[in-house]
Amino acid sequence: LVELKVAELASENTYREVANILKEWTAVSLSHTTVGEMVKRVGKTQAEADKALVEEMEIAASLPDGKKVDYLFSEADGVFIRGLEKKQGMEVRHAILYEGWETNGKRVSLRQPTVIMTTEDIQTFWDEVQATAANTYSLEKAHVITNSDGGAGYTAERFQTAFSQSEFPVLNQLDTYHV
Repeated sequence: LVELKVAELASENTYREVANILKEWTAVSLSHTTVGEMVKRVGKTQAEADKALVEEMEIAASLPDGKKVDYLFSEADGVFIRGLEKKQGMEVRHAILYEGWETNGKRVSLRQPTVIMTTEDIQTFWDEVQATAANTYSLEKAHVITNSDGGAGYTAERFQTAFSQSEFPVLNQLDTYHV
């Protein structure tokens, strides 16, 4: 649990800042390299769990009973992260599934957000999106609305395949920035 919380802190701060925050607010004292090692361990554990979920879905005789929703929204894109050396960069692929949004004054928040992130290849990413959706939701009667930039790997066809258990066509839209 400590490693998970350290990794969550590291998602919003540098490793050095995480080490300083922990030192200030708790009795735990870690170096920034230890924080980095924890982030890697948590990431590896999550990647193994994601892979197991995909494999489980492939051999399952039927879809699990998931939550029934009228609408499911999904967005996906990739972010290229440059490394310090040439050709050291990588793409972080990410998707989010949510059931809608709620407003509280001027604040808008997503309802039941689920995030999928990986640096694995694009097919593995979409397999994880499909397995997560199938394990979380019963989509046969759900309308699925998706959003992306339409770039390579994030096309309407990919979303259509990932949410193919819905009996309705998947509605794909380009985000306003890319139109």
